[in-house]
Amino acid sequence: MKSKKLIAGALCLLGGGSVVQAESGCDQALTIEQADRVLDLEALGAWDPVVMPRMVQQIPMTFHIVRTSAGTGGISVAQLNQGLADLNDAFIQAGMEFFQAGPLDYINDSNYYFGMTSRAKADALRQVNPAPNTINVYFVPSLFVEQSLCGLSSFSFDPVQGIIIASPCAGTPSNKSTFAHEVGHYFDLFHTHETMFGAECPNGSNCTTAGDLVCDTAADPELNDENVTGCQYNEILRLCLSFYHPDPTNMMSFGPETCRMTFSAGQAERMWSTLTNQRPGLLDFGTCPGDVTGDEVVDLDDLQVLLFNFGVVNPPAGDADGDNDVDLDDLQLLLFNFGSLCAM
Repeated sequence: MKSKKLIAGALCLLGGGSVVQAESGCDQALTIEQADRVLDLEALGAWDPVVMPRMVQQIPMTFHIVRTSAGTGGISVAQLNQGLADLNDAFIQAGMEFFQAGPLDYINDSNYYFGMTSRAKADALRQVNPAPNTINVYFVPSLFVEQSLCGLSSFSFDPVQGIIIASPCAGTPSNKSTFAHEVGHYFDLFHTHETMFGAECPNGSNCTTAGDLVCDTAADPELNDENVTGCQYNEILRLCLSFYHPDPTNMMSFGPETCRMTFSAGQAERMWSTLTNQRPGLLDFGTCPGDVTGDEVVDLDDLQVLLFNFGVVNPPAGDADGDNDVDLDDLQLLLFNFGSLCAM
């Protein structure tokens, strides 16, 4: 019955008038199956409010750079670092900061470098060398899944996890927001114009059950290049006897990339609920990867403990990446952070 209700709501919206489809560069519209899953998880308290810490939370990321089979091409380290800086500028308001948890993973495979043209290929790439308890981000030169995309993400309840970013859409002066937009999806934020649960009334009367399910984001008829001028909405459109006043600066809108720069307090709260309830492994990783002895420095003592437990499953110590065994991934992570002081 739930799916029928969602289908009926979608048909009702389609009957209310046409909407210009934005060239969004994002393919994260909810399916009926995903929406049903959201409702099930919501009933279980997945996004119930949690206590947000006063200190900024460090969250680990693993970066995968796709290159040709000959090892050429791929996003530059400088551009990637700028993309990470832009991401952190966007998320500091939400109390989150991301860091590179281990060495760069270079995937030298022309099949992925030249062929990111389907959902199946995107899903296959996101299963190459994923690092546990981190957000795995794959950079490709271009991405096309039914349309040209800047990025593709995953919700916490999706079977395939990870984020794909087209390199021209990150770490550039003209696009500082796509990376943050996709990470927003990773923490279960929906587009502000989402309609799978029904269209949100501009007066907010149904904000808990429609739209993006976040009540302090403005109802959004779907922004595009035609109805936004200079980061201002320029149409007169109404629903539920109220006029729309969408926010092109919201990170989860389809406003111009140069306009998007903010998350609402409600969006930050939802992301924290997702982090705490749906993605707790990101908190298990710790802010000092490689410090297996817990003495707030990565040094020879950590290396000795790791080597002593090398090859052990469910080891008493030495598991640097939190995947319940000690292997080359742990050694690589420790060596990458060797010499780091971890005290705040």
